[in-house]
Amino acid sequence: MPRGVYERTEAIRKSISEAKKNRSLNTGFCAVPGCNNRSPQRTNICEVHYYRMRRTGSYDEVLPVRLDAPSYRAAHSRVDRDRGSARDHLCTDCPNPALHWSFAWRRVPRNEWLWSADGARPYTGNSGDYEARCVRCAIRYDRGDVYGTPT
Repeated sequence: MPRGVYERTEAIRKSISEAKKNRSLNTGFCAVPGCNNRSPQRTNICEVHYYRMRRTGSYDEVLPVRLDAPSYRAAHSRVDRDRGSARDHLCTDCPNPALHWSFAWRRVPRNEWLWSADGARPYTGNSGDYEARCVRCAIRYDRGDVYGTPT
């Protein structure tokens, strides 16, 4: 048989005719349930779902996974995103405006702490374990004991 020519089996003929039927049933809208985006004639799905299928292998929206043990910087970014800037709050310990989020290590059990890459700073991935503090109160809070028992 010459190169590029193949014998069409019954299964191949059936799949080609099914493809032609599906192409003729294209309504011009995405075939994914709940999507009303326009679709090109050849794919029968919109561009959003086409690229999502290529990227993830599914038409469903895949949300990013939130890690239980984020890095030190990611944990602090999470606090800013969830609770806003510390500058919008008053200090927990005094009436001054707060400047940053402070890890409330005295009320969080030690077995829930995470440590920074250099091992010098404890933190947690839970944004509720941080309190807004001014610099003076944060130093005073942490100086009670170096991450041990409170004085």
